[in-house]
Order: sequence, then structure tokens, then C-alpha cells
Amino acid sequence: ATRQEKIDRPPENWVPLATRLVVLGSGSLLLDSSSQGGGFLNGNHRDFVMNCINWLVEREELVSEGGVRSQERRIDLAGNPSLRQFVFLAAVLIFPGIFLALGVCVYFLRRS
Repeated sequence: ATRQEKIDRPPENWVPLATRLVVLGSGSLLLDSSSQGGGFLNGNHRDFVMNCINWLVEREELVSEGGVRSQERRIDLAGNPSLRQFVFLAAVLIFPGIFLALGVCVYFLRRS
């Protein structure tokens, strides 16, 4: 048996707290692996995420405006034939070979 009390009004010393919520469309914003340094700490979205956190904990004085323009970065494969060959071998032979070997191992382990 349980006992349940219904309270018609809040206690005298009750103070409602403000609710703040930040809604993001994807968790990949926190990862930001496309940045030069990789990861959250060196990412382009660091300022935005830190501003969200500061706003959530009601430290508006630490929220900054503005942003940083990202630069386009490219790897020149035409100028470096050994790098081009490595990328080709990794994409066509090495990674598929690893998964093929893992598949064969799993097949024989389950068969026995």
C-alpha cells in the first residue's frame, strides 16, 4: 500500500527556478572532427558550445559575440606521388583486406 498526498499549493518558502534549454540538431557539433586539430577543444564550434554552457549556468557576462571564419584546407595529392599511392592502396587494398580477414576469422570461429 502506498500513501499519496496531494498538495494544492506549494510550501511557503518555495521559489520557482528559471528553466533554460539549448536544443542542438546533432551531437556531431560537439565532436567537430573536421577541424585542423580535431576534437572539441580545437574545433570551430568551441566558442558556440562554451557560450551555450555559460548561458545555461546564467553567466551571461561570459557569453561572447562573433565567430571565426573557417579556412578551406586541401591535401595536394598530385604533387606527392607516394602519398597518392598510399591513399589508393589504403582505400582499395588495406582497409577492405582488414575487414575481409576479420570476416573470415568470424566465419571460422562460429563454424567450429
